[in-house]
Amino acid sequence: MKKKLLIGLSAIGVAAGFWACGGGTVEPMNADDDFIRAMLNADEGGLQLSTQIEKAKNQCTEDLDCYNEMIKANGSELESSSSEAPVSSSTPVSSVKASSSSFMPFSSIGPIGPGNSSSSSTPPVQSSSSSETPLTGLGDCAPATETVELNTPTTWKFTRGPGLDITAISTVQFDWTFEDGTPTTSSVARSLTSGQVSYSKSGKKTATVKVSLATGSETITCSKTLQVNGIPITGCKCSGDNLQPDIAKGESASWILSGCTSTGANIISYTWTGATADATGQAATAAVTTKGEEVKGVSVAVANDDNTVVTVTCPDAKAINSDIPDFSISSTEDRVTFDKSGEYSLVADLPQGWHNSDQTCTVFCNGGNTSYSVSIDGITLSGVNYVSVQSKMQVAHTIGKYAMPVKVTLGSDNAPIECGIGW
Repeated sequence: MKKKLLIGLSAIGVAAGFWACGGGTVEPMNADDDFIRAMLNADEGGLQLSTQIEKAKNQCTEDLDCYNEMIKANGSELESSSSEAPVSSSTPVSSVKASSSSFMPFSSIGPIGPGNSSSSSTPPVQSSSSSETPLTGLGDCAPATETVELNTPTTWKFTRGPGLDITAISTVQFDWTFEDGTPTTSSVARSLTSGQVSYSKSGKKTATVKVSLATGSETITCSKTLQVNGIPITGCKCSGDNLQPDIAKGESASWILSGCTSTGANIISYTWTGATADATGQAATAAVTTKGEEVKGVSVAVANDDNTVVTVTCPDAKAINSDIPDFSISSTEDRVTFDKSGEYSLVADLPQGWHNSDQTCTVFCNGGNTSYSVSIDGITLSGVNYVSVQSKMQVAHTIGKYAMPVKVTLGSDNAPIECGIGW
């Protein structure tokens, strides 16, 4: 009966972001109390405190019981002989004289907040009967996490929509229903998060939430589903087959998926995002057309016949152009100098037969006095001053304008690094 006035005044009871609890303790707000902050924050669509209190006072005149309570605080009371309050909504309540000590003192009202049992605090709105008015646009819901394992507790979350004023959340009742969940239902008030639920059956699960206000309700089917995994899929790895595709040669970026196992279940599908899979589903490519073009966010979802799905992330790729390389080398006397950390392309065009019939050769670098690292064509050289790796570089990669990926990390002294190819 007093809710119109009390909701407006409840903001005072949470001054400085704390609840005053009935037992005399003071507890900080948690994430579910964000609506209180918003009520006090005009920048987030809430009402400023003074405006809200004044509005609550005026609205109280429209409710006879509420109005009588307010008048009683000033020493008088109106008798009810009809269903309308004797003061119209246009009459400001400020015309009623009341001292600060007699008008709705908080010591007599009691604390307002979760867990308060005072008869003066606003109770949660309960779902009504057949007279309930259907509402729309109140919001949406989704699982708190996209994937969960069997019998592992999780929650669902509600997101407010344009049809639900943020100041009304303190009176909302949320009735959740979970497909195949334990428990199957959960009812909470004033909280955007459902109670905990777990699942004993794998697969995609849905949920609905009935959002009830004093003015009506809406039953919402969550727009996103929850993936409940069954028998695990392990060991998957996505690696780059060609992470520096050469557009001069018409190459594409490419990846390979390997190592996936699922003991007790069969892997049945591979679904790639950001790349096109081959017939096996375990390799994929992405076309590139310009030097420096990057391919990011490639991933593959692996599924088995026990409704388990795992998503494997793949490394990024970056296109090069061997006709316009970052660096080039055409003899064993050439040196390339890296003066910045980064990723580059190095085109090697040494003469045919320069290493006779040998299949491998040496790559070397000379840097500063602090530890540096250079990776050339997958061969890592790290250390200080002169470092070489013998019989690792493929001779076939040093001829015919072969483009090699290079990754450079300078030492802490930022000294430049010179590298070359030799016998």
